[in-house]
Amino acid sequence: MMIFFVLILIVLILAVQRRVVQNSLNDIKENYWPEEKVVNPEERTDIILSISNFGKKDLSFVKTEIYFPRQIQVETQELKVTRDIELGGRKIAHTASIRRRSELRFRIPVSFPDRGRYVLPHPILFGGDFLGITETRREFSQYREVVVAPPECRISELTRILGSFLGDYSVRRFLFEDPILTIGYHEYTGCEPMRQIDWKQSAKSGCWMVKEYDHTVEPAVAVLLNMDSPEGEEEKELSFSIARSVCSVLEKSRIKYEFCTNAEQAGKIQTAGSVGDGLGQYHFLRVLECLGRGMSTVRMSCDCLLKQIFAENENERGLIVITPGNELEESQVFLHYRAVLGQNILVLCAKQFL
Repeated sequence: MMIFFVLILIVLILAVQRRVVQNSLNDIKENYWPEEKVVNPEERTDIILSISNFGKKDLSFVKTEIYFPRQIQVETQELKVTRDIELGGRKIAHTASIRRRSELRFRIPVSFPDRGRYVLPHPILFGGDFLGITETRREFSQYREVVVAPPECRISELTRILGSFLGDYSVRRFLFEDPILTIGYHEYTGCEPMRQIDWKQSAKSGCWMVKEYDHTVEPAVAVLLNMDSPEGEEEKELSFSIARSVCSVLEKSRIKYEFCTNAEQAGKIQTAGSVGDGLGQYHFLRVLECLGRGMSTVRMSCDCLLKQIFAENENERGLIVITPGNELEESQVFLHYRAVLGQNILVLCAKQFL
């Protein structure tokens, strides 16, 4: 009789065990993301793993594991090594219990050595049974990536050339007799100051007319990064850094700019590789993302890129062209546009700075 009850107990335990294993992750929602999507080389950022228990029961065992490839540097010295954290090579594992209606977050500090696009590995989530014998697992379904921007170019000669060009360009843009331009007239509404009334136009129309003003157009620059070049990787990588430095100077100088490159964009379905006119942190981050995703392969020739930029902008807009070598001197399209733009064009050749 005792043996019969023991067998029934074993069967019940195995049934409960099986059900718990099958349902251990049903009420768990997992997610992970980088704290910053665009970073600098060797700059630390955190990969955040989130586990939420939406169920009505506490779970005594959940575990996450994530394997990092060699090109992603894990800052293991900043992790608190306890019995819950296992560090084996580039595997980071964390084991914990989680209460019902609560969330756990784990932070893993990482850094990336070089410019480029890095796809983050998918973590694995483990759930266990109440006997601690069997585990069930599933992979995080989200797709995450980090883009590493090029470093700034620390060349004093570049700073001098760029500063001289922008100073002269700004002066040329403001060589007007009056910084306020009259673009038209409208009937006086009573809200405008009396000094805006134009008495000559009022006499002609028989009612009070006031001037409509338009401030002088702010200086604006188009930054073009060309990768259609026979030069090597060193010159091309330096071109990316020069482009970042140019845009950084424009941001600090508060000069609006647009950015465009013919470099293929890694991981982007829409390979536009361009950012419209603007200023500010968000605008600059979009430019950095283009520079980080940029590859040495091109989506269009340099001549096509020049025609596109020139068609979208007025002749008065300044143009800064960054290119790895001297290939522009052989382009009839570029020579034509340089004759049209005159002093409003600047060419920065990476090869001359090496």
